[in-house]
Amino acid sequence: MSKAKIFYFTLQDEQTKEEKLDWFEQTRFEEIPFDHIMPDQKANWINLTDNDFDSFLPLIDKEVKAGKSQKAVFQLFSRGVATQRDEWVYDFSKDALIERMKYFVEVYRDRLDKGVRRELDIKWDRELEKYLGRKIQKEFEEVKIVKSCCRPYAKQYLYFDRNFNGTTYQIPVLFPKVNIQNSIIAVTNHTQIPFLVQVTSYVPALDIGGRPTQCLPLYRYDENGDRIDNITDWGLTQFHTHYNDPTISKEDIFYYTYAVLHHPACLSTPTSINGQPGAKP
Repeated sequence: MSKAKIFYFTLQDEQTKEEKLDWFEQTRFEEIPFDHIMPDQKANWINLTDNDFDSFLPLIDKEVKAGKSQKAVFQLFSRGVATQRDEWVYDFSKDALIERMKYFVEVYRDRLDKGVRRELDIKWDRELEKYLGRKIQKEFEEVKIVKSCCRPYAKQYLYFDRNFNGTTYQIPVLFPKVNIQNSIIAVTNHTQIPFLVQVTSYVPALDIGGRPTQCLPLYRYDENGDRIDNITDWGLTQFHTHYNDPTISKEDIFYYTYAVLHHPACLSTPTSINGQPGAKP
């Protein structure tokens, strides 16, 4: 059986329904100026592109994150912290945040130990209810107050706590202690806002870019607090080979990635491979 051929034609979007129906009524089928379309290697025939995007290096990949592959530039990636209660755990004033979180802990302990639910209460979401059910005891710890980038160019103090923040994703692995040194590239690729790339050395919020954002860290930390390069050895090898330069470091790759993603050309070209950001050396 011979392969099917694809012929395609479209009317102008500006035409009204009546104008389109009128055109079809007056036009014979054999007079329609069809284009003969050749699908690409992946059988795509709509929105065909004329670029080498498929040859880009994948920045992140779920298989790499799970330790099942090395073929991505970054090993670990994560969304920012989703606190579920920004009004409680964020503040521009450290002193105000201390007082608020002391009250927060007091309310939590009253509910846990005495079953007392105050009229002026905190936001009880599903995760916090789980911690109550597991009888997790909490104390106020000032050491958990860290600097956070909650929106572009907006830094606030955050009470960074797995139990009092709704979902922390992998961020505790990136910032396990106060004043830990790390940098992350925050990439926001969302239909409701323009493509946005930032770099920050502070704990990122979920919506650091205005919508849920993926964070690509320079480092990650193991359970002993030891720092590990988050750029994979595979990624380093790709750069060494491409540029024939063994002096390129993993930190060089991190900032090169930021530069490529931050380049104005990224605003008018695809920014992902299978939903994941990509870059090419």
